[in-house]
Amino acid sequence: MPNFPAGKESKTSASIAGPNLRHKFIVGTAWMAGLRWSLKLLGFISTLIVARLLVPHDYGLVSMAIMASAFVEVWLDFGVRQALIHNQEATREDYDTAWSLRIIQGACIALTLVAGSGLIAGFFNEPRLISLIWLISGGIILSSVSNIGIVDFQKEMNFRREFMLEISSKLISTAITIVLAVWLRNYWALAIGIFAKQLAYFILSYLLHSYRPHWSLSKFRSLWSFSQWMLISNIGTQFANRSDQIIVGKLAAASGLGIYTVALELAQMATNELTNPLAKTLLPLMAQVKGDKQKLLNIFLKVMGSTNTLTIPAGIGLALIAKPFILVLLGEKWLDAVPYVQIFSIYGLVSLALAGSNSVLIATGRVRLLSSLVWLEGLFLVVFSLIGFEWMGMIGIALARIVTALVYAVVVYVYLAKHISLTLRDLFGQFWRPFLSSGAMALTLWGTPTESLGAPLLILICSILLGGMSYAISTYFLWMLSGRPDGVERMAIASLKRLYAMAKIRGFKS
Repeated sequence: MPNFPAGKESKTSASIAGPNLRHKFIVGTAWMAGLRWSLKLLGFISTLIVARLLVPHDYGLVSMAIMASAFVEVWLDFGVRQALIHNQEATREDYDTAWSLRIIQGACIALTLVAGSGLIAGFFNEPRLISLIWLISGGIILSSVSNIGIVDFQKEMNFRREFMLEISSKLISTAITIVLAVWLRNYWALAIGIFAKQLAYFILSYLLHSYRPHWSLSKFRSLWSFSQWMLISNIGTQFANRSDQIIVGKLAAASGLGIYTVALELAQMATNELTNPLAKTLLPLMAQVKGDKQKLLNIFLKVMGSTNTLTIPAGIGLALIAKPFILVLLGEKWLDAVPYVQIFSIYGLVSLALAGSNSVLIATGRVRLLSSLVWLEGLFLVVFSLIGFEWMGMIGIALARIVTALVYAVVVYVYLAKHISLTLRDLFGQFWRPFLSSGAMALTLWGTPTESLGAPLLILICSILLGGMSYAISTYFLWMLSGRPDGVERMAIASLKRLYAMAKIRGFKS
């Protein structure tokens, strides 16, 4: 492994582009999908155990501390990782400057949180937040001094090593959280588990990459020319993602926020965890073809089609089986989360309708436009959340996410139509098959009396099997009727044929 991660000695877009580009994208996405689902499996195991030992108030308390730290952190997030990925000719000075800026960022965030911990505790009327914020501040400092060289894992689409880094730190964190939950039976198990993950990530980042950064600010100007707009964009993204939770935390206290936050996390798992692997590989891929508008459009459409094929049935399906899902996963004390899981499941598929749009704007250097859009989304969410709370309480705030996502999708489409010539016909071509197949799945579940099975686990298993089978069959026939276009369906069928051939060969040999 080289002594420094990137620079003019590294691969250029010309050497990567070509027949190997699609393969790199598919392999990278597979690694990221494996990572995300492995992390979620660990999260599932942790939640299954910890949620039964703790109460919603414990989750709400930790969520308040995380929200406060995230709100401060995003104001000092310079987006240096994205800057290094965007710059295909980044040198050692760029990496060293990025690392130094992250240290400055981490120290400022930690000091701001510690100094303001009393005010934050007063805002939420929770004195116990002070000690939690101090612990989280220590974790932020650890994250800021992690090895900047690991950016190369994403930049060079070497996601196997990123898998090792993320999964190892999560394993350590999960084990510690479960042990402490059994021992302490309070919110400290969650908080210390988060700190343990950051500590493990810091150590492993230096073990898995040979790059050793040095203090430098020599490339501050060049990094800042890109990062200043990423900073504004990140602030807007945090504002858009967290403003409704801040309103819930203030108006509904820790227990209400705990239910709201856990429901949002579980519901988004059905959609975000299917698309995040794509997003992770999409940015470096688009950065390599950013000068070709037609290639950008083709990549965007393929990614959006693949995403919709997975997220639309996942979101609708989870909304239909929310009750047995919550009963099996968390138990009866979390039943109040069911309507929120249903709402957030629909929100997830709406918010990802134009998956990949952010990567298009970042890759083409339109971070100023992106920052304007995400701030607009945050403003929509605040306005709709306040209106929703006045009409329907916390349910109204949850519904505000769906309304915001719909309005934001329309605005983003207008800009994509201008910058990469995206048309309504293009959109319809990527939506109609998943929607019709999901409709068939919903009719199947509604028409099957699974409630008569009694046990929530049996209801959940049967519903998943029935829904999955009906969706797969409907998707296959619609794909055949539409002329068998290139997409997820073709890849899935090719994979099944390979597995069948391998099984047949093994059976013959035996």
